[in-house]
Amino acid sequence: MSKSINVPKLRFKEFSGEWQHISLKDIASIVGGGTPDTTQEDYWNGEIQWFTSTEIKSKYIKGSNRTITELGLKKSSAKVLPQGTLLLSMKRKSKHLMQLQMKRI
Repeated sequence: MSKSINVPKLRFKEFSGEWQHISLKDIASIVGGGTPDTTQEDYWNGEIQWFTSTEIKSKYIKGSNRTITELGLKKSSAKVLPQGTLLLSMKRKSKHLMQLQMKRI
């Protein structure tokens, strides 16, 4: 009987060997965000980019449709993430991944 190894059919030419099963939480930081209170005008239209899951549809993104203020950031569970961060949206039935390409102003 031959040994069954975990080698994928689709391969990258640089990759050799078996695949490993690794949890995403073991190789990445997983953080959730939040929406500042939309009824508080002083939380919105600031200098901080704020992304919704509906904006995570292309491979790269340079800016968001909406921005929040420092107060909006402080009073919510929103997070400031570094340039190059991979954003993964897992809302409802759609799943998207993109890379943040802009820096905080």
